[in-house]
Amino acid sequence: MSKIALPAKFADLAEWGPEWIHGWDRDRHVQRVGSDLATVRRFYEAVFPRMDDIIAYLNALPTADPAALSEPDRNLFNLALTCMEMSHPIDMKWKSTDIDDTFPWQRMDFAPLRG
Repeated sequence: MSKIALPAKFADLAEWGPEWIHGWDRDRHVQRVGSDLATVRRFYEAVFPRMDDIIAYLNALPTADPAALSEPDRNLFNLALTCMEMSHPIDMKWKSTDIDDTFPWQRMDFAPLRG
């Protein structure tokens, strides 16, 4: 896994690299359903304990616009989003990373954010 740029305080999380840094909700969703539960759990257990610090750091930045953030800060923002979206199977004690007998995720249409 290649490393990515993160703020120095969170450099230890850079090992999760581009595999887990996604700026679009569809990519985060594909990452979750395409990963096995053990892999999602390892990621979650590495990042989730740092979420309070990550949120405090991001809240202290001068802008709330992810597009205006520096690359390390934007990567951290996207890492936090990915962690939150990976939390569902862990927190809800799913047996897999997707829900059986639901609308096929491949048919979902993810709308872009509007400014």
